[in-house]
Amino acid sequence: MEENAATGQDVTHPYRYSMVVDAVAAHPYQAEVLLHTLRENAAVPPEAITVQCTTRVDDEVVGAFRCAGHGTARVEPYLDGKYCNKIAQLDYFSEQMDAAVQGVFLLDLDLAIAGPLDIPEPSAVCGKVVDGDNPSLALIQTLFQAAGVPLPEIVPSDWEGRGDTVATNLNGGFIYLPRDRLAPLRAAWRRWAEFLFARPRLFGARAEHEAAFKHVDQLALALALASESAPLCRLPTNW
Repeated sequence: MEENAATGQDVTHPYRYSMVVDAVAAHPYQAEVLLHTLRENAAVPPEAITVQCTTRVDDEVVGAFRCAGHGTARVEPYLDGKYCNKIAQLDYFSEQMDAAVQGVFLLDLDLAIAGPLDIPEPSAVCGKVVDGDNPSLALIQTLFQAAGVPLPEIVPSDWEGRGDTVATNLNGGFIYLPRDRLAPLRAAWRRWAEFLFARPRLFGARAEHEAAFKHVDQLALALALASESAPLCRLPTNW
């Protein structure tokens, strides 16, 4: 992994923020919107943000983020080379982390930040439960059974009437990880992602498989949070 010299080690801001940019036409623009709203609406210093670009992204794009004062890193595409790339972000923070940092936000590019991210429980993993039962609770139960991980609490999905899911099945677009959970969750997230990716037959018939298999990263995190007994704070939708 390659990163720039400005890693934000001297920034007094208590959190770090990360996103993945791939060689997708919309990604640089989406990243600019997210970066702008982090700086302007959440008062995040540029040095506290790391833009992690896959090795498929042009050097000029990486350089533009670096010139704006952000940390940058190169990541190899991981597993599906798309959704699972977000898992590789934690490699950077295993090497680049000031002792005063409380935790890390992992953010998808299709976000805009409306205000300060005053996380309610900095010592817990924070995220929003998924909008609906996609994939189904029945499939999630099958995956947990195959993995040998006890099923977490079953809760309603975030949109009323859209079915139940497990408490650790969080929307992967916005995840906060406390500092002391980074190392164990980094290892567990990778382990379960590779476990699921190697077993596509667990995802059932072709139609369901195609709809659910793209959630390997999200389901692997659900398994990791459960297997590691990570403290969890489920954020309300309006947060």
